[in-house]
Amino acid sequence: MALFCVILIVALYTLSLLNQEKRLLAERTRETQSKSLAVLAAQVERVLDERIDKALSVVFVQGRIRSGEWTLEATFEAAQKEVPSVSQLVVFNPTFASSNSVPPSGRGEPNGLVMRLASEKLELLSHRLSGGGDMPRTFIEKVDNGFALFAFQRESLPAAQARWVLIRFDLSALLSESVVPLIDDVANSLDADIELDDPDTWNADDDDGPDFVEWPLRHVLGGWMLGLTPRQNNDTGWAPRYGASTVGVAVAVLLTLMLAIYFTWRELRQEQAVVDLRKQFVANVTHELKTPLALIRMYAETLYLDRVREPERTRQYLQVIVRESERLTEMITRVLDFTSHNRGGYVYHLNDVDLAETVEGILASYGFRVEDAGLKLIVDIADEVPLVNHDRHGIMQVLINLLDNAIKYAASGGKITVRLSSDARWVSLAVIDSGPGIPASEVERLRRPFERGHTAKANGGAGLGLALVEQVVCAHGGRLDIEPVSAGGGLSVIARFPLSVSRG
Repeated sequence: MALFCVILIVALYTLSLLNQEKRLLAERTRETQSKSLAVLAAQVERVLDERIDKALSVVFVQGRIRSGEWTLEATFEAAQKEVPSVSQLVVFNPTFASSNSVPPSGRGEPNGLVMRLASEKLELLSHRLSGGGDMPRTFIEKVDNGFALFAFQRESLPAAQARWVLIRFDLSALLSESVVPLIDDVANSLDADIELDDPDTWNADDDDGPDFVEWPLRHVLGGWMLGLTPRQNNDTGWAPRYGASTVGVAVAVLLTLMLAIYFTWRELRQEQAVVDLRKQFVANVTHELKTPLALIRMYAETLYLDRVREPERTRQYLQVIVRESERLTEMITRVLDFTSHNRGGYVYHLNDVDLAETVEGILASYGFRVEDAGLKLIVDIADEVPLVNHDRHGIMQVLINLLDNAIKYAASGGKITVRLSSDARWVSLAVIDSGPGIPASEVERLRRPFERGHTAKANGGAGLGLALVEQVVCAHGGRLDIEPVSAGGGLSVIARFPLSVSRG
C-alpha cells in the first residue's frame, strides 16, 4: 500500500510538472507570436509609408517638370502608374477655398462627401500646422461601405502660395498589392492564420479562442488590428496532440518509475534472501559443529573420568572421537575452501595425468565411509580414459563432496555408483545415488551457495557442497550437470572435464 501511494504521489507530481511545462510553453509561444506580430505591424506601416511616399513624390516631381503648372490629368496618370491603388488626386489652394480633382467629383455624389470630409480634415490640420503642432500625413474614412486611405502634403513654398495635395487610395487594392503578400509570408513561417481587421470587424469579433493573439497598428492604419490564430488549433491540432503527448509522457514516466521500484524491490529482496541464507548458513554450521563437538566432548570426558573398563568399548569411543574429529575437520575445510574460491585466492596446478588413477586413489582412501553408512559402493571406470589436465586436490574436493551428499540422501541399504567415462569431447565423473531425488524445478537452486533442496533440509548441511564442486569444475574448464535418475528417485551429479586442456 505504501509503495502504491509513493507511485501515485510521484505520478501526480509528474503530471503537475508536465502541466506547468505546458503552461510555460504556451506563454512562450504567445510571447513569440506577439513579438512576431509587432514586427509584422512595423513592416506593414513601413510598406504603406513607402507606397504613399512614392505616390506623393511622383505628384510633386510631375508638377515641377511642368514648370509649376499642374497638369492634373497627366500627374494623376503618372501616380497611378507607379501606385495602381491611387484612385483620386485633389489639389487645394492655400486657403482650401477651391479645389481641382481627377477624376472630378460632385457635391451630391459620394465623391462629394469624400471631398467634404477631406476639406474639413485638411483645414483643421492646416490650422494645427500654423500653430506649430505635429501634422499626421494620412487618415482613413469609411466611404461607400468601404474604407479609403487619404494622404496629403503641402508644396514646399511660402504658406500663402503653397497648395495642398490630397491623394485618395483604394485601400483594399493597396493592401492587396503591398500588405497581403507580406502577411501571407509571415503567416506561413509561423504556421498560423493572420488577419488584418478594420475597427468594425475587430470590435465585432469577441470570440476568437484562447490561442488568438492580436497587435494594434497605430500610424497609417490607426485603429486597425493584426490577429493571429494557430492553424492547428482544432480538434486534431497541436493542443490535443500536446495533451496526448503529455499523457503519454506521464504514462512513460509512471511505467519507468514502477519498473525502477520493481527492480529495486527485487534487488532488495534478493539481498535480503542472501542475508537470510547466510543467517541460515551460520545457524546450520553452528548446529553441524555442535553435534561432533558434543560427541567428542562426551566420549572424551567418559574416557578421562575412567568410567569405561572394557578395552573394546574404549576402542569404540576412540573411533567415535576420531570420526567426529574428521567430520569437523572436513566441514571447516569445506567452508574455508568455499571462501577461498570466492575470493579468488585458491590456485590450481593442473597436470596432464591419468584421471582414472586419481579417482581410484581417492576411493581407496574414502570408500569405507560409504560402507560404514550401510551403502554399497559401485565403481565403474572405463578401460581407456584419456588424460585430463587436473589438480588432484581439486578432484578430491569434487569427489568427496559428491560422495558426502550421496551418503546423506541415499536410502539405507541402497547403493552409490561412481562412474568415469569419456566421449569425443568430455571426460565425465558421475556420482549416482539411490536416494529420493529432487524435482527438476529445484535443480538450479542447488547450484547457489547456502541453498538446499526441500527434501534435503532434514539431513543437515550448510548448502555449500555443490556450489564448491561447481567452482572447482569450472576452474578446470568444465561444467557440472545435475540430472534426476528417474521419476521414482535417485540423482546423478556429473562433473565433465574437457579433453586436452592445458592450464597453469
